[in-house]
Amino acid sequence: MDILHRFALIVHWFSFMVGIVFFLVLVYIAFFEAQEPTRGIIKELVLLFAPVIFIGCHGMGWLFRFVISGKIHFLPWKKLND
Repeated sequence: MDILHRFALIVHWFSFMVGIVFFLVLVYIAFFEAQEPTRGIIKELVLLFAPVIFIGCHGMGWLFRFVISGKIHFLPWKKLND
């Protein structure tokens, strides 16, 4: 594996971890930090957008690695069986 493919793998893993952190922070805000009068609306919005934020962050890393390395799996730890 050359250095460019390794760098693409690092970016893929980093974006995956950033997506997880954003997801967890948003869920924490929804359940513990929202004020009582607006808690229901904020919880619903965050629970709708938290997965979108995760997929968006992770998808950007996957796209970068896909452009650099070619056909790869969406999850950074899996390899295709082609």
